[in-house]
Amino acid sequence: VRRALLPYSSTVATSPQCPPGALDVLELCSSLQVLVRASDPLTPITYDYATPKCPPLPALQRLDWWHHNEAARTGGINSLTDVLNAAPALEYLSVGGELWPSYLHAPTAPVALPALATLRFRRVNAFFVLNLCRAIGGTPGASTPDETVPSGRSAALPALRHVVFDDAAHADMFWPLWASAGAQVRTVELGPSLRFGAQDFLACVFAGAPALEALNYYVHFTHPPSDATAAAPMEALRSVGLHAHCHAFYAPGSKEYWAHVERHFQALAGPGFPALKEVRLYGDWSPVAADDEFVRIAKSLREKGVVVEVP
Repeated sequence: VRRALLPYSSTVATSPQCPPGALDVLELCSSLQVLVRASDPLTPITYDYATPKCPPLPALQRLDWWHHNEAARTGGINSLTDVLNAAPALEYLSVGGELWPSYLHAPTAPVALPALATLRFRRVNAFFVLNLCRAIGGTPGASTPDETVPSGRSAALPALRHVVFDDAAHADMFWPLWASAGAQVRTVELGPSLRFGAQDFLACVFAGAPALEALNYYVHFTHPPSDATAAAPMEALRSVGLHAHCHAFYAPGSKEYWAHVERHFQALAGPGFPALKEVRLYGDWSPVAADDEFVRIAKSLREKGVVVEVP
């Protein structure tokens, strides 16, 4: 068995003497590489008994986790921290859910995830981000003396390089992440959420990940880079990927469409991105890529020596 989907309804202890049967099955899956924790319509509202310790997951490489407040307080396989402690080889972690303030626990020793390279945030709240960063990166702002870890890297997450945001209610709520591991992040991706356009989310990304080398986002869902980058240039950013997926606010080829795309192109051609070498266009750009207006607004990037790759 390489992949397991474990809904919360399958990990309920009905009494102190009756642990969830799913744990016995999970313990036999020594080669498990992907684990998905998801809520479902059968998930109970309350969990009355503690869950036994999570079995070792030595081969687990990917964990997709949706937080359940009532389940989490029982520990074991229902607790993200407990599962992370059992999965030292984890490389990819995606998380979602909202942590209630009453379940915000005191900081503990951070979980060591030496192989974790990619961290993906789905829909989360500020308390969840803070709690997660305490668990996997230590208390934000605190230094961890470790001579074996290069400067600018998290001792608990030395391999972290890629961060993906599907959604974000507020850009500021990710400061615990940037404080604990932002200096080592090299790639950031933003999903198709209008919240990235309602706020200047990129400004927080640039401030939090100064060594960023690659950035990918949906151009019509994202606020253009601000002029503030000119004062603090992104010296390492070499590649930007722009996805063409559109929404009802910007009809392809409309005046509003071109104005929005031009703001992005002009910002990327500006002094805030001195090392930029390529802008890759993803998705379906065919309705507009041959338009004279596209050629015009891409001119500033090409004159700068940036390769604009049209699919």
